[in-house]
Amino acid sequence: MKKIQNPLIIKKAIEKVNVSRIFSHDFSSNFELFEYAKDEFIINENSANDYLYFLVDGKVKCFSYSLDGKVQFITYLYQVQSIGIIGSIWRKPAVSNIQAVQKCFCLALSLSSYQQMLLDDNKFLRYLCQQLGDHLYNNGRYFQIIHFTSTESKLAAIILSSSIDGICHINLSSTAEFLGTTYRHVLRVLNKFCSNGILEKRKKDYVIEDSSYLTLLAKDSYDFIINKYKD
Repeated sequence: MKKIQNPLIIKKAIEKVNVSRIFSHDFSSNFELFEYAKDEFIINENSANDYLYFLVDGKVKCFSYSLDGKVQFITYLYQVQSIGIIGSIWRKPAVSNIQAVQKCFCLALSLSSYQQMLLDDNKFLRYLCQQLGDHLYNNGRYFQIIHFTSTESKLAAIILSSSIDGICHINLSSTAEFLGTTYRHVLRVLNKFCSNGILEKRKKDYVIEDSSYLTLLAKDSYDFIINKYKD
C-alpha cells in the first residue's frame, strides 16, 4: 500500500467519487488516497477497519474462508463504490476480505477521527441505509442465481455479456470462482457447448455459433450476471 501525496490527484479522486452527495460536512481536506497493488489486501477478515474506503479506480474482490479453508467468493466491486462501509462505520471486525484484483486507488477517511461526526450526519446515514438495502438485495439475488440456476445458464450469460463481435475469452479460474464451482466443471460445460455446435474453440477464444440458444439459456440470469461479472 502506498499513500498518494499529490493534492491534485486527491482532488480529482474526490470529484470522481462525488463525496458531496454522501456527506453534509465537507471532508475534502480530510481524505487520504491510497494505492494498492494487485493481490494486496485492503480489508482483512476478522480485523476492524481504521478507515472508511471508497474505490476510485480498479477492481477488487470480496471473499471469505470456510471452516475447512476453502475460498468462498462473494462479489466483485468496481470503481466509485464504497468498500465495507456497513461494518466499518461501527468498527466491527470485517466478515470478509477485500483484495485488489488489479492496481486500485481508494479514498480513505479516518474513522478514529471522524466516526462520531459521521454518525451524527443524517445525509451520510441515509446513504448508509441505501447501501445496506442494496447489499441485502444483491446478496439475496446472487444467492438465488448462484444456487438455483444451472451452471449452463450462468455461463451462457457470461459468454454473451463478455463477447465482442461474437468472440469471447473466458478466464476459467475467475469464472469458476464467480460461479462458485470448479475450474474443471466450467471447462466441461464449455466443451459441451462446443460439442453441440453452440461454440467453436479458436486458440484461447470461443466463437459464438448459436447466439439464440445461449440467449434462451441465459434468460433467467443475464440481467444479474451482466451487472456483476466483468472479467
